[in-house]
Amino acid sequence: MDVRELVDHHALAAIERQMVFADILGDQRYAVDLQAGTVVIGDDLELQVGLLGSAAPGPGTWLWGWANPGGYPAAVLATAERVRAFGGEHEIAELADPEVPLDADRDATRAGVAAVGATGLQAWLPVEADGGTQVMLGIESDLPTAPPTVEPTRLGPVLNQALTSGLVSDWRRALAAYARHRGGGLRDEGDTLVLEPAGGDRGATVGLDDVGRITSLALTRSAEPYDPGASDGPGDAGGPVGPGTPPATDTQPPAEPRRRGLLRRRR
Repeated sequence: MDVRELVDHHALAAIERQMVFADILGDQRYAVDLQAGTVVIGDDLELQVGLLGSAAPGPGTWLWGWANPGGYPAAVLATAERVRAFGGEHEIAELADPEVPLDADRDATRAGVAAVGATGLQAWLPVEADGGTQVMLGIESDLPTAPPTVEPTRLGPVLNQALTSGLVSDWRRALAAYARHRGGGLRDEGDTLVLEPAGGDRGATVGLDDVGRITSLALTRSAEPYDPGASDGPGDAGGPVGPGTPPATDTQPPAEPRRRGLLRRRR
C-alpha cells in the first residue's frame, strides 16, 4: 500500500465526514487549548483534539505532531503516534518520516485524509498559526453520523470537493471504497460507474475517460433535505475543515512560558 491508495480509499468518506463537522462548526468561534487537548466551539460544545501536524510555507514541509511535541501531553500526540506506527507497519514513508516535503501530491489535506485512514479519526480542524503555518488538529470526540442513504444534496458537493481538491488518483478505487462505506454498490459499465447507495435509490452516474478522470456526473434528486443530526450511518470512516475555510478562531494564548508554542510550530 502507498499513501495514494490509502487516500483514495478514504477521501470521499472523509470529505463527507468533514461536511458533517462543518455543519456542527458553522460560523461559531472556537477556542483551542492543546495542553488540555480540547477545542470549545461556541459557548459550551467541548471536543477532544490531538495535534496531527503542521504545514509551514517557510521550509515547505509537513511536520508530524510526534516529531514536534512542544511539551504537550502524550494524549495530545497519541493520534499522530498511531499514524506513525501505521506508516511503519505498511512502509508508507509519508506517514513514518517526521517531515515530508509539500508538493502537488503532499499537502495538509492529504495528511488529514491519511490520518483518517490510518487511525479512524473523526475529522480534523485546520488552524492558522504564526507565519502562515497551518496546524492540523484531529477531532477525537464522537460526531453525529451521516445519514444512512447518500443524499444527492450532499453527494454532489462531496464529489465536487474531491474533484477540485485533486485528492483522488484512482476514481474507480475511490468510488468502490465509498460505496462499501455507504453499504451500497458500484456497478461498472466500462466507461461509466453507477453508484447505488443503500436504500435502492441511484446516487450517481459517473463517466470516466481512458485514464480514469471524471468526464460527466449525473445525480438523482432528493425530496428530503440533508439532516446533519441523522444517526445510524452505515460506515465509520471519518474524515477533511478541508471543504471550506474555518471561521475566525479565538485561540487561547497560553499563560505559562512552556505553552507559548500552543499553535506555533517549532523546528
